[in-house]
Amino acid sequence: MPRGAQPGERRGGRAKGTPNKTPLQKAEALAARVAKAEARAAVKVAIEPLEHKLAKEVLDWGMQYCVARAAFRRPALADEPPNPNEDEGEFLKWLSLAAESAKTLAPYQSPRLLAHAIKAPATESCAAPGTDPKERLKNLVRAAIAADEITLNAQNAAENASAAEPENTQLAADLSAPDDADGVLVAVISPATSEP
Repeated sequence: MPRGAQPGERRGGRAKGTPNKTPLQKAEALAARVAKAEARAAVKVAIEPLEHKLAKEVLDWGMQYCVARAAFRRPALADEPPNPNEDEGEFLKWLSLAAESAKTLAPYQSPRLLAHAIKAPATESCAAPGTDPKERLKNLVRAAIAADEITLNAQNAAENASAAEPENTQLAADLSAPDDADGVLVAVISPATSEP
C-alpha cells in the first residue's frame, strides 16, 4: 500500500468552495472576543474585592449589597414619584437578607459591654496597679535580701550578747526559729529576764 496522495487526490487543507475570511468577518470575531473578555473582567472586578477579606468585611459587603438591592426595589412613599422598579415582595426579601447580615455583623462592629470587663488574676491582685512586673520582682528580691541581712545582724547581735551574758540563752533560741520563707522575719525577741 503506497503512502501519500495519489496524483490528483487532495488530503487535508481547506475544503473546496470555502470562502476567504474578509476583514469584516475578522473584525467581528475580534469584537466578540473583546466583549467576552470585558464581561469576564467585569465579573472578576465584582468578585475580586471579596478575595482575601476577613469574614466581617465580607458580611459588611453582603449587607451593603442587600441594602442597595432593597433600595432599588423600594416602593415609593406617598409624597414621592413612583418607582419604576418597585416590587414590594423583592424589597422585603432583600431587606430581610440585609437585616440577617446586620445581625450577624453586629458583634464584630460593636462588642457587648461585658467583653470589656477584665478581672485581674489572683496573683496580681495584691500588686500595686500600674507597676511593671520586673520592678515588682526586683522589689521582692531586695526585700528578701534586706530580711536576710536583718536576720544575720540579729544572729550576730545574739551571739555577741550571749558571749557577754551567758544566762541570756532565750534570745538565741528565738532567733533560730524556723522561717516560713515569705520574706517576713518570724523571730520574736523577748526581753532578757534578770535575776535579783
